Amino acid sequence: MNSPVVAYSIVVPVYNSEKVVDELVRIIKSVMEEIQSGYEIILVDDCSTDNVWKRIVDIAATDDKVKGVRLSNNFGQWMSTLAGISRTKGSRIVTIDDDLEYDPADIKNLITKFESDDYYVVFGLAHEKYVLQGKNALVSSTRNKLLNFFWQKFQTDSFKIFKRELLFTQEGNFYPSVHFEAFINFNLHEQFVGYCEVGYSQRLHGSSNHSLLKKIKMLLKYSFEYYKYPSKGLSLLLAFVMLLSMVLEYVFFRGKLNGLLLAVMNFVQVCILLLLLQYAAQIYLSAKKIPEYWIIETTPEI
Repeated sequence: MNSPVVAYSIVVPVYNSEKVVDELVRIIKSVMEEIQSGYEIILVDDCSTDNVWKRIVDIAATDDKVKGVRLSNNFGQWMSTLAGISRTKGSRIVTIDDDLEYDPADIKNLITKFESDDYYVVFGLAHEKYVLQGKNALVSSTRNKLLNFFWQKFQTDSFKIFKRELLFTQEGNFYPSVHFEAFINFNLHEQFVGYCEVGYSQRLHGSSNHSLLKKIKMLLKYSFEYYKYPSKGLSLLLAFVMLLSMVLEYVFFRGKLNGLLLAVMNFVQVCILLLLLQYAAQIYLSAKKIPEYWIIETTPEI
């Protein structure tokens, strides 16, 4: 941990991916062997219910490039990714999802873009992503832009490469206990952020674990992490909803909604109360030093 011993660490959060993990590792290894640099592949099992951990152990037993980390509970994609990053040794760290929707072969393109300029992080963006997911591209794009504005952050995605020193001290200590996007939002100027077009395809097995309920929970849990001062986020939310409700009430419907504005404001107050309660819960967990994730088992040599 004190000094990198490999050039690239590829971190993959894994959940119920028994059917694809072998193919995933095969493609990543093929790409990295072509690059001809030292590398490691860290697979983080986020408390899967299938036999993917056994597959990870078996793969790691026959390939010293592959390492496994197993979490004690289902902590979610962001926390499992952090858990994997905390165990990396590479000077460059790549993160990619486990479902093969992003093509692992594009890791080479990310590395080429990353090494071509003075970037600290390069995100892989797939412009056909929402269409292939069967979603409305305009609605999804608008939603993301609103979230980026509300959180005051640049565009990000889970497929990325970044310099080790973004998250580690020179002594090898791991910085964050929050998810990556919120952490770099405080510490990295947009001029050091690059983007690379990558391929995207439909999921081969299973379905997404990000249900609407999970997305709402994530929104409540992580929204405050984007602000050094939470009151700023609440003020932005309140101002946005007030403006939107006033436009609906007096511009589109010319005052005929009979108090919709008041109803919307009552709803906003409930949302703000939920956010404050969530923020208080996170402060409590931090004060009690309760970890955001817990590594229960690893493969040898990690």
